[in-house]
Amino acid sequence: MASFCPTNTTSYSLTDYQNAAYSGGLIELMSPSADRDSKTNLLTDEACAIVYNTLVINDTKAFATNVTSEYCYFSGLYASALQNYMSIIGNASANQEHVHTYSSLTITLMGNLIDISTIVRYIGNKRANDSALQPLSNQMQQSLQTLQNQLGILTSSTKNTALSTNTQLYKEMEKYSRQKAQYTNNLLAFYSFLNITALGMLFYIYRSM
Repeated sequence: MASFCPTNTTSYSLTDYQNAAYSGGLIELMSPSADRDSKTNLLTDEACAIVYNTLVINDTKAFATNVTSEYCYFSGLYASALQNYMSIIGNASANQEHVHTYSSLTITLMGNLIDISTIVRYIGNKRANDSALQPLSNQMQQSLQTLQNQLGILTSSTKNTALSTNTQLYKEMEKYSRQKAQYTNNLLAFYSFLNITALGMLFYIYRSM
């Protein structure tokens, strides 16, 4: 789940994943046949512009709050579906139809998050001076990169429905999670080093006065 979303404690069912919808949100405004980049499958600027021109944003702060709520709704569903999917493919006797159902739903929910992130990034570029939209746009940009990495791992498994491929997917997702955790720890250590260095410089300047 995205870092800006609250911890989700809701328990979802297969029906919840299948019927996922957010009334009045960006996904609802987007056409199912919206143009996408042939290489990345991301919404094109033209497709984002159609959604943007449909919106009436009188209060950007309220808009940002609503978009965050929509994103976190789909994020909670995606995290839950992914967890269930990982549990299923970790079972050697898993039913292939069940595996396919959960892989498709997980990718669909992830696709919603990617589309929201792409549209918000576009809106952020259009309203670059809006202080209420820029923090959200930056968060979505970071989220988009993470989701694209995960999508690459997930979609690679759909080319082959064999359990061996799904088991490999499980290992790759674990590897990605470990790498991300290590990156975060290294970043925190770097910031701690900078803080200590800054304090040392301040103390040195104080003693020199």
